[in-house]
Amino acid sequence: MIGEANGLFISQFKYLGFHGGPLVFKMVGASLGLLTTPFFVAGDTPSVAPAIMGVVTGLGVANPVANTSYLVNSDIVVNISGGAGISITIYDNYGHVITSGLTSLTAHRMQPGMHVNFGDFSDAPTVVVVHVSG
Repeated sequence: MIGEANGLFISQFKYLGFHGGPLVFKMVGASLGLLTTPFFVAGDTPSVAPAIMGVVTGLGVANPVANTSYLVNSDIVVNISGGAGISITIYDNYGHVITSGLTSLTAHRMQPGMHVNFGDFSDAPTVVVVHVSG
């Protein structure tokens, strides 16, 4: 554990939203369904704990924060619509851009380790996140 914490690369499974993590649900084929508070931002120190999108408990919120890169921590399907100034960028855990410049997403499947940024929006989009069994 110490080696992982001090390692050069951050594992995508390091910051799961609760003890045991959503991978427990994947192993048994369970789904949590609609996630009403899928976003978590730890504060001003993303190197300590990155912003999370997916299964979070306790401190999650319903809407994303502008210009924040969210680490996906579970298998999810995402619908994004509305808002103003949206520019969605999706990239992998190594920073390689998968797609960018999108203003909406419909039934887009995301896996643990992927990242999403909603851009510098002035009005938050409507984001519907559903946890699915991987």
